[in-house]
Amino acid sequence: MKISRNEHCPCGSGKKFKRCCMDTTSKQSAEIFDDISQITAMNPNLTLDELNIVLQKKADDMNNRPNPDFCGLTPAQMANWMYAPFSELNDMPSTPPRTYPPAR
Repeated sequence: MKISRNEHCPCGSGKKFKRCCMDTTSKQSAEIFDDISQITAMNPNLTLDELNIVLQKKADDMNNRPNPDFCGLTPAQMANWMYAPFSELNDMPSTPPRTYPPAR
């Protein structure tokens, strides 16, 4: 589902998408397209399956980068933490960050 520029941002800031996270999303998309262009230019004989494997690795790398919005957790760690059953979180240590990011 595509988000319209004038809809409220899904991050919950209350701002319009175009004034909030749209630039971040656009930069991420541009980074991915640049990667695809670079990979296909350097390896013109890649099959579609091989290209999908390389792009899956790139996506995994992006999802394993720490994100300052998640207090240094990676998006994958944050998703695991958010969707894990409560019974699995009993032994998980949690410490609040020393400083909180400013409100958007």
